[in-house]
Amino acid sequence: MRTALINGCHLCRDMREERDLAGHIDRSGGDSAKAAAARDNTPPDEKFYADIADWRNSDSYSPREKLAIEYAERLGKAPQSMDEDEEFWSKMREHFSDKEIVDMTFAIGSWIALGRFTHVLALDGVCMPTMPDS
Repeated sequence: MRTALINGCHLCRDMREERDLAGHIDRSGGDSAKAAAARDNTPPDEKFYADIADWRNSDSYSPREKLAIEYAERLGKAPQSMDEDEEFWSKMREHFSDKEIVDMTFAIGSWIALGRFTHVLALDGVCMPTMPDS
């Protein structure tokens, strides 16, 4: 969600885990039954999404989640800021395995690229995924 705000992608900003994730995974050829759910398998509420803009001051996120949000923000806004930041990478290694860091980097990088393409080409108003009636 932090990447969606940075990119300005309307499609991504409007996505919600509870309503959209299973359908997205299924349409992408994945198995939504195997999708990992964070926290206690409870979908995030609207406060979780609203607090992303001021994530540093929010009590909605664990230290691990705040670090993931920081990583997304730095990758999206200033990737060179991490080049020599040993304190940041020490915290990353404390909270995430190498596999998780690689997976997170790939996911965030994909969201950055696709969200920017979608927004720049003004596709975020026309390529809305089919959402179930709510």
